[in-house]
Amino acid sequence: MTDAARRAVTVVVVLAVVAAGTALFTTLRSDREMASVRQSNGEGAFSASSSSAHGTAGFRGQVLLWAFGGFTSNEVRRVRDSTMVASIVAVRTGRLAVASGSAGYPVVPVEAAAVAEDAYAAAVGRSAGRLAVQLRKGVVLSQTSAALRRLRAGGQLRLAGGRRLDVTGVVADWMLGGYEAATSRDRGSGLNLRRATYLLVRPRGEKAAFEADMRRLLPGRLLRFRKPGERPFLRAGDDVLPLALVKQRFGEFRTRSLTQPLPDPRWVKANLASATVPVLGTVRCHRLVLPALAAAMTELRAARLDKLIDVADSRRGGTCFSRTPRSGDVVPSRHLWGIAVELNPSSNPAGVAPKLDRRIVRVMAHHGFAWGGTWLHPSGSHFEWVGAGA
Repeated sequence: MTDAARRAVTVVVVLAVVAAGTALFTTLRSDREMASVRQSNGEGAFSASSSSAHGTAGFRGQVLLWAFGGFTSNEVRRVRDSTMVASIVAVRTGRLAVASGSAGYPVVPVEAAAVAEDAYAAAVGRSAGRLAVQLRKGVVLSQTSAALRRLRAGGQLRLAGGRRLDVTGVVADWMLGGYEAATSRDRGSGLNLRRATYLLVRPRGEKAAFEADMRRLLPGRLLRFRKPGERPFLRAGDDVLPLALVKQRFGEFRTRSLTQPLPDPRWVKANLASATVPVLGTVRCHRLVLPALAAAMTELRAARLDKLIDVADSRRGGTCFSRTPRSGDVVPSRHLWGIAVELNPSSNPAGVAPKLDRRIVRVMAHHGFAWGGTWLHPSGSHFEWVGAGA
């Protein structure tokens, strides 16, 4: 072999080694990045291990009673006066307009609850500590909310309009049912936290007899009963991520007001992206959800289930990001984060029995999307990302 030939072979070998090393580095980096995304987005947020950890921490002996639309004062009294009820706490929820510091988008919506402080602390149990006193004296933040706000006990939560609330405590997220903030019932009334969204009840007697009595007292209402540990958080609407965890994973945006919750343009530019995925074509979603949606659509196509999806109808209904609130949405809609998608909305309107093929539901769940078809007020076209355990 001539010197020139040997040099040529050497160059080819070196280039091959470099190419292989580059490919390996790219693969390893990609694997690390995907693992980081899965971890940061809370994969396993709805897993059994997570829910059991929360369930054993508190609320022992309590049962959550929930009805779509919440409870009237008269309904709360009926439940309270039942001989099957040993104790009751009405959890009143809503949103606080927290000041953002931006003139054009001055509000950050914060999911909050108001409770009778002593009764709620008793329902939490031994883990509550000084919770009753903290609720009475000011506002208590969940750990996730405190991190988002960069606040701690002793600070102040500033509301749009100038009002300030003393932060009197920071507690584990589960203790507030996943809500970002909580305060006393009296203070909450002045903050428009008046609607009893769900009830925490300590029942007397057998489970079946208690549930039958609740249905008798609340005729015509669709009721849901939960015990601690069945979901990561004991709260209403527990099939999806609490708003605090949505913000933690996908970013918190500023809005013009609670009634105009469209995200500010800077957040949109930094977090939303358009991409072409199988079946649906071009979609605009949160960057972190696009891989899961693409994988779900790929699996649907491989299983030949894509023929069951009306693509034109689904695209009209909104693929991921949407500025249009839907019937039954708790504003701000998760579509504003670009983490929800509608499949076949015309044949699966909200509030009626869903017609979507359950094989589609199973594939979507495999990729972290919870289905709205099992909600008390069903939304059979709605899929919302929650992570593993959907």
